[in-house]
Amino acid sequence: MILDTVNKSISIVLGEPKTTHDCDIVAAYADVTTTTYTDGGFDGTTNGTTLVTFVPAPAASTQRRVPQLSVFNNDTIDHTVIISLVDSASSRVLWEGLLPNDQLLSYAGGNWTVACVTGPTGATGATGATGATGSTGGTGIGATGATGVTGASGSPGGATGATGVTGATGITGATGATGVTGATGTGTTGATGVTGASGSPGGATGATGVTGATGASGGIGATGATGVIGASGGTGGAAGSPAILSVTMSVTQSITTFTFTQIAFDTIVTDTEGGFNTSTNTYTPNIAGTYLVICSVEASGTAASGTTCRAYIGKNGAIVSQNAPVDFTGAYSTLGGAQCVSFVTVNGTTDTISFWAMSQLTSPVIQVSSGVTYGQCFLLGGVAGSTGATGSVGASGATGLTGATGVTGATGVTGATGIQGVPGNDGNDGSDGTTGLIGATGGTGGVGATGASGGPVGATGATGATGATGSGGGGGNSIYSALIAGGN
Repeated sequence: MILDTVNKSISIVLGEPKTTHDCDIVAAYADVTTTTYTDGGFDGTTNGTTLVTFVPAPAASTQRRVPQLSVFNNDTIDHTVIISLVDSASSRVLWEGLLPNDQLLSYAGGNWTVACVTGPTGATGATGATGATGSTGGTGIGATGATGVTGASGSPGGATGATGVTGATGITGATGATGVTGATGTGTTGATGVTGASGSPGGATGATGVTGATGASGGIGATGATGVIGASGGTGGAAGSPAILSVTMSVTQSITTFTFTQIAFDTIVTDTEGGFNTSTNTYTPNIAGTYLVICSVEASGTAASGTTCRAYIGKNGAIVSQNAPVDFTGAYSTLGGAQCVSFVTVNGTTDTISFWAMSQLTSPVIQVSSGVTYGQCFLLGGVAGSTGATGSVGASGATGLTGATGVTGATGVTGATGIQGVPGNDGNDGSDGTTGLIGATGGTGGVGATGASGGPVGATGATGATGATGSGGGGGNSIYSALIAGGN
């Protein structure tokens, strides 16, 4: 990105006021004339919804080349960020979008990148239990009226008259005597005839029928209900801090022409995980993941037109990425810069990241410049919180019901009945006994005299007068009616 007139600058503004902190902004640039190459930079913060100059306009007859811009949202809310190229009274939007909190927007190598540096939110805790239902209100008060008093019974009627006396019964005459009965005959009964012999037994009982086959087994019972699901695991641990590295140089470094040389960064600007070793000039990340790696270098020396300068990124001592060749001609044939940007995945234990340079200049020297010569690493995606504990296993479902018993087999056929034996002969009848003699009939007794008739029958007593009907009971007074009347 190049600012080539005194009227061109780069500005930044937020779409919302800050909540706790404005966003951090950093820019690196180099001023180039026909005879000089001067590094420069800017760092500061946004000012909410007020426009802030990100990169100022260059001086006359000067090109201001901008290789890198970065914006870090360290506020507690997401911000809409608008970065514009301003030319006098007009402006053109370079980048506009939503930058979530704790995320980095960077411009390098002509590309805009948003890197996430915060871990995911832990799982939501279980919903609390429902409160108990409130008690039912009492029944309203309202007395029931008393039942009215029952009236007294009526007086009884007059007494019933007495029954008249019955006359005495006359005396019955005496019965005549009965004649004597004749004696019973004495003839004997004949003897009982001999019983005939029993008939032969019938045929043998038939064999027991074959037992029927056993019924089929009942079907398998239904499967028991599924056990209760175990309680949810605990909420995952809090997300870790972002891993960020930024290193520069405090002294220049001479390198050999046309030779891959590791850059000796000796100044640590930021190292959140403490993984950079200034003795070996290597970065050993202790968090596994994919990192956005930037290597930027400025070299000077003496050479003819057409020489090149390159920046490289290494993993475990081997080159894994490089920038396109940068050719220097004319007034800039002895001074130039290069930048390489790449994604590198590491295991978080033994893998290392290093920064390299190569130049075809004669007697090349890597220059000290915080704006152009630097190395940076950013962990993408942040650190995930620890996994919550696994919930306990639910109780086993109840055993299914036993299947119904199979149908009993049919009873075997009953054997045939044996043949009935022949009946025995009947015995002879005994002789009849002799009939006894009939006794003589007794004489008839005389008739007794008739008794005298009794006295006359007494007269029937007079019927008593009917009693007077009792008067009806008086109506009972209603206490409830009195209560209502009294309420008025």
